[in-house]
Amino acid sequence: MAERSFLILHGLAYDGDPDHWHARLAASLRDRDEAVAYPSLPDPETPSLARWLRIVHDELTGAADEAIVICHSLSVLLWLHLAPGLERPVDRLLLVAPPEDREVPAGGREFRIGAPDTVALRSSSRSTPRLVRGTLDPYSPSGTPGWADAAGCEVDEIPGAGHMNPDDGHGSWSSCERWCDDPAVRIEV
Repeated sequence: MAERSFLILHGLAYDGDPDHWHARLAASLRDRDEAVAYPSLPDPETPSLARWLRIVHDELTGAADEAIVICHSLSVLLWLHLAPGLERPVDRLLLVAPPEDREVPAGGREFRIGAPDTVALRSSSRSTPRLVRGTLDPYSPSGTPGWADAAGCEVDEIPGAGHMNPDDGHGSWSSCERWCDDPAVRIEV
């Protein structure tokens, strides 16, 4: 088994766009011979929370001891649902562009989290979870979520950035790739 592995999880309505930053990140890590799981989560327009949870659970079962998880958008909420039942913490956790419950489109409504278990979130990662958000994210207009502060997440806010997708100009994302090697790297545009 590899010394470390990456699990990259996409969000609602992801159509497999190879120019999305997480698709490019997965390809770049694989080019460096890293172990990468980048599952195409089913029915991305109207996902099933139970199905997505099973897939992530199965992916984590085969992960290396040094497992690094990167979640985008709806998958951040997926992780918040998963954290209380997690069998073992991952090594590092990056939560990118979490949507507010009231901004989650109808297709992802069962992912809405309400008041998440912040102790479980913090315990889901051996290192402090990192949250990255754009200050102009239309799915997060209220700013950094209170649950991130309560869980003690490190936060990188990117001024003027939106939802961290190709529409916002996020294809290649070099600081995110550098973070994969060095958790001290601050994530920026």
